[in-house]
Amino acid sequence: MDGFVQTHVVARISFALILLCAGSDASSRNQSAPQQTARLPEFEVATVKASDLNSGGDIGVLTYPGGRVHAGFCTLKMLVGEAFDMKLFLIQGGPKWMDEDRFHIDAIPPDSSATRKLNPSDPVRPMSPEQRQMLQALLIDRFALKYHFETRRGRVYWLVKSGTKTNLARTTQPTLEPRVAVFVTSDGVGQGEMVATNASMPFIASRLSETLDFPVIDKTGIEGAFDFDIPPPDAANSEITDATIAGLKILGLRLKPVQGLIQVMVVDSASQPTPN
Repeated sequence: MDGFVQTHVVARISFALILLCAGSDASSRNQSAPQQTARLPEFEVATVKASDLNSGGDIGVLTYPGGRVHAGFCTLKMLVGEAFDMKLFLIQGGPKWMDEDRFHIDAIPPDSSATRKLNPSDPVRPMSPEQRQMLQALLIDRFALKYHFETRRGRVYWLVKSGTKTNLARTTQPTLEPRVAVFVTSDGVGQGEMVATNASMPFIASRLSETLDFPVIDKTGIEGAFDFDIPPPDAANSEITDATIAGLKILGLRLKPVQGLIQVMVVDSASQPTPN
């Protein structure tokens, strides 16, 4: 569900934990951090059930007034990504069903929590830090989630100016939710139009990371938010990666490969959820 594919999917934005390095030595590689043991805030009431794949509805995590959280048709990996605010390609390990089985979750925070007072203007707004912690606690409790973090050296990409004139128009819709998308058909080929609304460079980099499945960091030095609508390079044959790279070129941007330290989350074990 990652990426720019425009479907009836709730697009979620999260920021990968990337630690860029310059000249770090081997002792800084493959460091491991254990699962935290501090007590996390918890939902007051939460139901977890297997998704009915014959029913309709959005895929993703939605937030509602009063701090209510609804997750629909989510794999455990998707839920972990939401709870820990991590890109899915940075989550490794775990049982096979973690990428296959889908679940519905409805959860309400306690009246005493700050989250109970939330009143999001749009259900697709990201969860608050407290809601993420509550979801972490739920996954640890109901799915017996066990994990640790590792810092590994690998390739990351900087989003930089290409050296040609930038082709960016300041947004005319600053009150709208940021959005970046590349339109393709359901099989991933064809169309290739690239659009954005009220999108900053860090936001664009984050969406690139989700789409291309590797870390992308904004190094453009460009401030502000932008709108654009880039026509497809080849409407009949555009592939999402090619269309994205072509769109960046038109905008006067490119991706520069560099070496960096990447923090990944390793799922040691997980179990099917306990009954409600």
